[in-house]
Amino acid sequence: MLITHYEKIKDKLAGIVSERNRKLYEYRTGFTDNKLHTFEEIGKKFNVTPGRARQIFAKVTHQIGLLQDELQS
Repeated sequence: MLITHYEKIKDKLAGIVSERNRKLYEYRTGFTDNKLHTFEEIGKKFNVTPGRARQIFAKVTHQIGLLQDELQS
């Protein structure tokens, strides 16, 4: 159900966050390969520190929350 919901907002999210940040979010949550990845793994893949990966993930998560609020109202 979570993946289905994400697919609904994925197009709208593309207009708000960069493709790189969206891919980072998908990599962390396992939407790309059905495996959860650590911030350390993400940092290596996207050439950022684990702390920066965490910040980006939090930002995208916040944007998704805002989109959910829009869709519900």
